[in-house]
Amino acid sequence: MSPDSPPPLPQPKSPPDLPAPHTVAATATTTPPAAAPRPPRALLAFGIMNLCFAVSGIGSSLFPIISSGQNPVSGTPGTSAHLWLFGIGTLVVALQIVASIGLIRLREWARQTTVVLASLQFLVCTGGIAVITGILPLPGGPQASAPVTSTDPSIQGKLEILNAVFGTLGAIFKVVLLTLFTLSLTYSLLQIILLTRPRARQACQ
Repeated sequence: MSPDSPPPLPQPKSPPDLPAPHTVAATATTTPPAAAPRPPRALLAFGIMNLCFAVSGIGSSLFPIISSGQNPVSGTPGTSAHLWLFGIGTLVVALQIVASIGLIRLREWARQTTVVLASLQFLVCTGGIAVITGILPLPGGPQASAPVTSTDPSIQGKLEILNAVFGTLGAIFKVVLLTLFTLSLTYSLLQIILLTRPRARQACQ
């Protein structure tokens, strides 16, 4: 190289190697965490329905049965037996209210308590159906009254009409009561089946 020759020009630096676009996208994208399994809807549904039934006073079959003064087992209103049975019915309803709230919050103790109450309700409804249909006679229960008759022919026809009316009303009441017991028995059986499934047990803590 001669002294008069110009100095060599600096060579431009090559830009640094940049990662490929797909590499950047792959680095920035992270796998989302797996979503937690949703609890069975039966838990929430039973919790809400049992709470509504209990608050309205018909949540447990024990409450309207053993606290009623018309029940021959409970005795006349105001007696010691009636007060004791009324207290037991009230306690069952209060327990069901607490269990319903716990079931809505997915608590294991609430699930177990609800199953126990449903089993007790199932037994009570089964016994009620047996008594209504006459399969299980109730000791001390009211006997069927005989038709009212009269030796006076002028009023005998009216008495027969009244006997037919009261007999029809009694049959309708019996059918309605039997229907209510059957519905309550079916509802308690559904609770026992659905709340003892493995998925329901896993959802409760």
